[in-house]
Amino acid sequence: MNESRVFALKILAILQKYSDEDHVLSNQQIQDLLLANYDIKMDRKTLNTYLNIINDEGIADISMYQDNRKGYYLISRLFEKSEVQLLCQSIYSSHFLSASLSDKLISKLLSTQSKYVEKTFNETMAQKNKAWKSENKQFFHTIDILLEAIEKKCAVTFNYAHYDIHKQLIFNKEQRYKIHPYYLVQSNNNLYLLCRTKNYQDINAYRIDKILNIELTDEKARPLEYGFDLHKHVKQRMYMYADKPVMITLRFHSMILDDIIDMFGKEIIIQPDREQKDLLITRVCSSKKGMLYFALQYLNNCEILEPQELRDELIECLHQGIDKYQKQ
Repeated sequence: MNESRVFALKILAILQKYSDEDHVLSNQQIQDLLLANYDIKMDRKTLNTYLNIINDEGIADISMYQDNRKGYYLISRLFEKSEVQLLCQSIYSSHFLSASLSDKLISKLLSTQSKYVEKTFNETMAQKNKAWKSENKQFFHTIDILLEAIEKKCAVTFNYAHYDIHKQLIFNKEQRYKIHPYYLVQSNNNLYLLCRTKNYQDINAYRIDKILNIELTDEKARPLEYGFDLHKHVKQRMYMYADKPVMITLRFHSMILDDIIDMFGKEIIIQPDREQKDLLITRVCSSKKGMLYFALQYLNNCEILEPQELRDELIECLHQGIDKYQKQ
């Protein structure tokens, strides 16, 4: 790389780290920072030449002294400040990422901003407790292998972990899963692999943060059936339960309408109950196991009307719960 290109990149790096709309740098300050950070000594005229080249050639969008009468700062960045804040918060709240992987991602995102934005983020970041983060440091390696396997249409093998009483991820070394991978999807704040085994038709879901020691194989993956609808499949598998979805009629209080739409989407048809004010009725296609879990969470404001066997199953769960809590 020639010297001129190196100088231009270093000037741009200074502007990216030390300048923004609220922190405008003078020509002398940029010279001082070049010397302090990169041992580059540059006079005022040469610096102005480079700043003009960077701006005029579209390498970066710089607010110049003649624009603001104060100095120089970087106007546009790869990400806006609000976008970085949103992405960083999402990373910190994703428990399937280990603390170390989260920190690396956050650091990469913050490197697109000035150091002042980084300071503000660290002061205002809501999620600072890392005790609940995953311990699986193979997470991105697993994703890389899965993406390669999906592209090459080949099977993979892996161990599948679970927590023990000491809160450590453990697995049976002798038990290797061999599956045909199809999609990576996020649901319920987890990242899942949708796949199936060689001799079974049903699509299964595995949490990627619990996959360990993944390896590619030479076995060709069985293709999905033509017309497979990923969006429909995920929407109908509440909490990623794999049982066959059925049509379910719900009656619910209007106070949980937002939660119903968040869970089932805006495509559902909602009608007012003819007999009781503030109650609404809808029909959804969903996993029975997932719906049972959902209905128990919203027990006071949601009722399963059909199918009867699912309604009976919920009643049995309630009886068992009452018996458990009534025991002395």
